[in-house]
Amino acid sequence: MGKEFLVSKENKPSYECMITAETCLGLAGMTTEDWLRDHHCRTGIIFTAFAIEAMFIFYRKQVDTNYNKKQREDRKTMHKNTLMLCGINNYIGTRPYQIVKECLDVRDAIAHGDSYTSTFNFLAGDLNKQDDITRRVIAVNSEQFRGLTIERLRKYIEMAKHIDYEISDKGYRPFESDLPIDERRKLILAFGVSGVSMWPSS
Repeated sequence: MGKEFLVSKENKPSYECMITAETCLGLAGMTTEDWLRDHHCRTGIIFTAFAIEAMFIFYRKQVDTNYNKKQREDRKTMHKNTLMLCGINNYIGTRPYQIVKECLDVRDAIAHGDSYTSTFNFLAGDLNKQDDITRRVIAVNSEQFRGLTIERLRKYIEMAKHIDYEISDKGYRPFESDLPIDERRKLILAFGVSGVSMWPSS
C-alpha cells in the first residue's frame, strides 16, 4: 500500500468555479446536439455567477481583514463597498459591471425557484396533429431558461475576467493609499491562480 500523508489545501472557489464555467463553454462549443449545448450553457452561466460572487468575496478579504460574509449586506452594497475598499469608485454603472450583473440576475431567476406564468407566441406551422403540437409546446423552456446561449456564456466569462484584471491591476489595499502608484502591491487575481497546497516532503 502506498504512503499516505496529510495535505493542507487553500480552497479558492473563484478559481475553480471559473475553470468549470470555461470548461462548459468549451464543451458547449464542441457539441452538435442542441439539448447538450443548452445543458453546458446553463451550467456554465450558473458557475460564472458563482465565480463572480466568489471573486468579490476574495477581493474583499484582501482589503478588509475583518470582513465576515455572514454579516449580511445586499449584493450591490457588498460589491460597491468592496470596489471602494480596493480604491475603485463609480464602477457599478459601467458596462462590464452591468454585464456581470445580468449574469447574476440570470442565476437568481433560476436559483430562487419562483413559480410564475409567462407567455410566448407559438407558430404551429405545418403541424396538424395535436400530439405533435403538444410535444413542441412542452419542449419550449421556461422563461428563465430561454436564451441562455453560448454567446451569452462567453460574454459573461469575458466580462468577469475583465473585471478581475481591472481590480487586480488598478486596485490596492487601503493602507497603501498614500504610496505612489508604482509602489503599491497588486491585488491577487481571483481567477488567476489556484489555492496553495502544502504537504510534507518525502
